[in-house]
Amino acid sequence: MHPVGAAGYRPAMTTRGSGGWAGGRRPPSKASGLLYGLGLGGFVDGILLHQVLQWHHMVSAVPAYPVDTVAGLEANTLADGFFHVATWFFVVGGALAALHAWRPGPRRAELGLVVGWLWHRAGLRSMEVHAAQVR
Repeated sequence: MHPVGAAGYRPAMTTRGSGGWAGGRRPPSKASGLLYGLGLGGFVDGILLHQVLQWHHMVSAVPAYPVDTVAGLEANTLADGFFHVATWFFVVGGALAALHAWRPGPRRAELGLVVGWLWHRAGLRSMEVHAAQVR
């Protein structure tokens, strides 16, 4: 470790006596940690417990949607899909909150994320159309 005050050394994220952050930097975002936790925890639950182990589904405890019928399993699978979409949005929100806290200013990274996602979806749609034409 470098001694405090050595040339080129700058302590990271330490508080000063006045209550501010060193170098005028902001503290890490609590929102990004919360959103990442919700999203990644949901991914673990959804992938491991719903899909791999098949222990439960989102509405498997509802008597109207039993998992031992095709209609009930379809309803449970649809509810699981909505759950996965929500957890995906939590992770994206956590990433955007982390980017915002890390680098305030122009939102080029967020724009790149949106453009990349749209490009990906366009490619998937193209493959779906091609597969339908081949059949």
